[in-house]
Formats: sequence, C-alpha cells, structure tokens
Amino acid sequence: MLKYDERFFKFCSAQYSKSKNTLRLVFLGDANYTLQIPKHEKSITRQVHSFLQTDIPIEFEYNQATAPVTTAKAQESLRALKEYADNLSELQQVDKTIELKAVQHWLGLRIKTRPLQIKYLRPSKWLQVTAGTIHFLKKREYKRTDANGTEVTKSYWTFVLDDRETRLQCVFFPTEQTYSKFDKLTDKTAVCIIGLYDKNKRGEFNFRVSGVSFAEF
Repeated sequence: MLKYDERFFKFCSAQYSKSKNTLRLVFLGDANYTLQIPKHEKSITRQVHSFLQTDIPIEFEYNQATAPVTTAKAQESLRALKEYADNLSELQQVDKTIELKAVQHWLGLRIKTRPLQIKYLRPSKWLQVTAGTIHFLKKREYKRTDANGTEVTKSYWTFVLDDRETRLQCVFFPTEQTYSKFDKLTDKTAVCIIGLYDKNKRGEFNFRVSGVSFAEF
C-alpha cells in the first residue's frame, strides 16, 4: 500500500495517457507547496512505481490553489490512484504471466493455470501460481505436540524463488507422501509452484507451497 505522506500526495488527479503510455500526477497547493514538490519527484516516482507495480513514466503538473488541500482530499486522490492501479495493466495491455516451454507435475497439487510473474503476486486467501529457479534451499526443523501429547520433531523447507526479475521467500511443509520427493530437490532447479501468498505468524510475507512442477523456461 502506498504510504500516505502529506508533503507528497496532495495531488488532485491522476491521468493516464494510453497513446503516450504515461501517468500524469496533477498537484494542487499554495505557492510554497508547488515549489517544494519538484525536489521530491524522484522519491514520489519510486513510491508510485512500487504502489502500481510498474515502471510507467510519470509526468508532473503543478497548479496553485487559494485554499489548502485537506487530508480528506489527499486521501481521495490516493483512492483514485488505487483505481488506476487496478486498471493500469489492462490499459497498458501488460502480460503478467510467465511463458513456460514445458511443465511436469512433481508433487502436491497439480498446476493447471499459467504462472504469474512474482512481482504481480498479491496477498490472498486464494491459491496462486508462479514460477522461477530455486535458491538457498534449506531443510529446517520445528517441534509440535501430537494427538497423544508427545512432542515430535517435524521437518520443513525454506527457499527463495527467482524469476530473473523478482525474488520470493517460500516455505514448504511436507506430508508423508511428499517428504521423500521434495527432499530430492536441489538449488538451481526451475519449478512452477502453487500455493498461498500471505503473511506468516511473524507478520512476514511468504509463499506457502502446496504443489511443485518442474518447469522449462
């Protein structure tokens, strides 16, 4: 989510030009405000790019206003920008998916949809699919209490998935049926994975893997 900053985001409109493929931010404020904002254009551009998940060129326009722009008006502008974020990919006709030459099911849930580029994943309670190369694969252990009250040690894996543009922290908790297969995976293996992208108990975002297929880019 774009962090609200009164200094930067008192703009009154965001206008997308399909012919020029640019986003114009129109800033409204008193003379002092409109003179200060140009110093922060690079910072604003980085934040908007992060928010929209795209590096679309941004143009700036400054108009002086006799009345100050209220916080409510600024937040209204942020909501308008969110609408642009939701529709920008369609306007730009961006393909968010990864083209794979081949996919071979390996374990867990089967993958039936084309994978998203990692940078387009959003936290969700729905299963999502992405692809990349495994790095920093590591087996770890944790303790839990079973139904009989006995403390047992369980294994799981963490790894980083890299699609050559973005990296994704992943975790896999095996079942008895998938343990031996996953144990054979190695770093630099290209895979397509299906699972849930959301916050873990520590409040960190990661991808909890439910299925793995071998992939050929």
